[in-house]
Amino acid sequence: MLDPDTKKSYGVTSAILAWLVFFSFTITFIVSVSWPLMNVGDPDRDFRRALHMTLGVITFVFVTLRLLWWAKNPRPQAPKGMTENAYGLSRLTLLFLYIDVLGLGISGFMNSWAMGYEVSMFGLFTLPILEGWTVTFSGYAHSVFLFFNNVIMLTYLVVFVYHALRYKVGFRRMLPGMHV
Repeated sequence: MLDPDTKKSYGVTSAILAWLVFFSFTITFIVSVSWPLMNVGDPDRDFRRALHMTLGVITFVFVTLRLLWWAKNPRPQAPKGMTENAYGLSRLTLLFLYIDVLGLGISGFMNSWAMGYEVSMFGLFTLPILEGWTVTFSGYAHSVFLFFNNVIMLTYLVVFVYHALRYKVGFRRMLPGMHV
């Protein structure tokens, strides 16, 4: 059963989706920094690239579900002691982070297709290649979203640390799905 959010707090479904996004993105990122440095032709490099694409698709699905769930449910009230504007800023930075992850996924698909790679889900099925993307454009777009991801992650941390100290709402709020 799906547990909806309330005006007081996020439900279990929101928390689970937020944690799934966090873990899948983190693992995808760790894999992504490991394979480009390996020798071309190394079978482990090809495996890690394929794993990165599979995990990217999974992360894309999780963040899409999280955003749909977020849009469907009521917005919880700001934690006690925090202004609505400050709470809105923290939600806005999180929204930008989710949108950026969607952009990473879309540009990742484009980049894979432009390079002629099939995007496979653990070998179970393969997404069809959509033609018409250039490596220059799609690679640049993927890099821009990755750069923006770094900027928005830093912004997210600064905003949440500031709110934790300024409004004394605690650092647990920085964890996915928490509304303390």
